[in-house]
Amino acid sequence: MVKNRAWNRLAGTFLVFLAIQLVNAAAGWAETASRAGGDFVEPAGRLTLSAALEAAFNNHPSLKSAAREIEAREGAAIQAALPGNPTFFVELEEFGGTGPYSGTEAMASSIGVSQEIPLGGKISKRLLVAEKERDFARLELQEAVLNLRGQVKKKFLRVYALERMAAMERSNLALVEESFAVISRLVSVGEISPLDAKKAAMEQALARMALARSQRELEAARVDLAATWGSHQPRFEGVEPPETSSDSVQSFSEEDLWALARDNPLIRKDRIRIDRLKSAWELAKAEAWPDLEVEGGVKEFNESGDQAYFLGISIPVPFFNRNRGGIIEARGNLHKGESELDSTMLSVRAELQSLLSRLEILDSELARGRETILPLAEETYSALQRAYRAGEKGHLELLDAQRMLLEVRRDFLQLETERHDLLADLETLVGRDLGFRVASAGHPSSEKE
Repeated sequence: MVKNRAWNRLAGTFLVFLAIQLVNAAAGWAETASRAGGDFVEPAGRLTLSAALEAAFNNHPSLKSAAREIEAREGAAIQAALPGNPTFFVELEEFGGTGPYSGTEAMASSIGVSQEIPLGGKISKRLLVAEKERDFARLELQEAVLNLRGQVKKKFLRVYALERMAAMERSNLALVEESFAVISRLVSVGEISPLDAKKAAMEQALARMALARSQRELEAARVDLAATWGSHQPRFEGVEPPETSSDSVQSFSEEDLWALARDNPLIRKDRIRIDRLKSAWELAKAEAWPDLEVEGGVKEFNESGDQAYFLGISIPVPFFNRNRGGIIEARGNLHKGESELDSTMLSVRAELQSLLSRLEILDSELARGRETILPLAEETYSALQRAYRAGEKGHLELLDAQRMLLEVRRDFLQLETERHDLLADLETLVGRDLGFRVASAGHPSSEKE
């Protein structure tokens, strides 16, 4: 009778446990279904930098993967804080033998529970390791956001630069075609040599090739930008000039930028990794402690019908294994992590100095271009225009001056694009928006000169 009551209690407990698990599973399915809504809206029309960044942040696979990793690490931290499950056991003794033990009259049955109790603070140390791994995953998400932001910014600015380049090429082609029409008319009336018409035709062909090349590069850059939010075919019509900020790189000293860079996710990840390795070392030392196992239950003797409680305690003797190898491994990993942090800081500092040096060179070249080269090329072209209108210069000389001005503007635009790329890399390195202004010099008017 007593055994039947014990088995009934066991069956009831199992059914309650099963019902709880089914309820939890149903709640999880409902939560998953509730997250499944919300379709991504493809950017269209004139695209701003902030809209491009928002689209990439909302739909780039790398950010989704990093967010899922955080979720996984959260689960691992929850699991690390839990003790081991108790073990339910049933034992039957002294039956099926010979003599008085041939049947079940002398049988003794035991029902009990055993529980392992970790010693040395293992649970708290495992939890600390899991929490550091979760913090590391969060920093990986921050790093992925920064890297994606830099990529989107560079690709957006490349589209913007190529749109300006295409506008310059179209303006140049219009002027070349106008000159070709005038030269063809003069050749037809015999005022100039047909050789001049061939040279003008060559200029026209080169201008068309340059425009076609810039349009191909622009379309490729548009596709590359759209890929940051998972699109294979861009729907946006063009990009707006980037938003400007009152800050500038010149307002930050190298030490200011280094102070910012020391707190970027790349270095913070190494610091968190060291904290995790320290926790792993402490856990390895705790693993040298054996775990205590306690068991207890009820024992029934069939022969007399009596019952009795039993209690047992067992603990392994750390004679052969004191986790010495695990402790040495954890300490070595910690020292390795500390060296990797030093290496990362040296690398980041060197990259910062390199970026600042290249920015200084580009700023010097851009300043020289704005102050001397670009104004001189524009003045030369304007002077030749006046001389042409006065009849002192021919169309081919005017075309040469126009080509020279276009080359200067191309080079200037290329320098601006390189500077914007360097700024995007610098912002990724220091982990914040430094701000910059898009120079308007070198952007040709849409009117014919």
